[in-house]
Amino acid sequence: MSRFFPEPSHLELHPGVTSKLFDIRDEKDTKIMISTLEPGAVVPRHSHNEIQFGMVLEGSMEVEVGGHRRILEARKNGYVATSNVEHSAINKSGQVIKTVDFKIDCNDVDEQFLSILELTPSKTLKSGIEFKFFVTPWFEIMLSTIPKGGLMPSHKHENIQFGIAVDGSYQMRVGEEERDFEFGDVYYSPEHTRHSGFNPHDKTAFSLNIFVPPRYNKHQSK
Repeated sequence: MSRFFPEPSHLELHPGVTSKLFDIRDEKDTKIMISTLEPGAVVPRHSHNEIQFGMVLEGSMEVEVGGHRRILEARKNGYVATSNVEHSAINKSGQVIKTVDFKIDCNDVDEQFLSILELTPSKTLKSGIEFKFFVTPWFEIMLSTIPKGGLMPSHKHENIQFGIAVDGSYQMRVGEEERDFEFGDVYYSPEHTRHSGFNPHDKTAFSLNIFVPPRYNKHQSK
């Protein structure tokens, strides 16, 4: 069994909603879920102790968080439901959609934190990788665009990081393990673990990278 590339379990929690659940089993009881929602599928209103972030990867859907409704568009905006805040979703688009949710246990939760998040302005590295962020006080989500030849050199952090392939494919290395990373694959990089990524393919790839706590936007998360 891989330490850094977890295998999912497959679930159908609600009619028309099928999911791959990655249970990291770390100290924050992190869970990452990639779901497919058929037209008309509903995720009923519910709440839990953990903080949850969610976004649409393909298509669009309506979410309600703490009584506020909003349409989420693919890779444009996201939501956060803090502890015990009710939230729900429905696919009114008439098309099959794909979503990702990230859930962790956190202390010091501010119930007044904004429920709908917008991406920060984009930046581009010398290697051609473009990135932008969703930022919260507890974690940040980096959406990266990785063109052919795009390289994230080997590096490590003081804190944990997760990654999800959301389109295309690329090579991902964590510790001594390397994988061809494709849609729906997940990696886990514990503290002080070296990791890197490279896209050798013609097609541009997209990834989500989750930093707990925020690494690049600490001043914005306060």
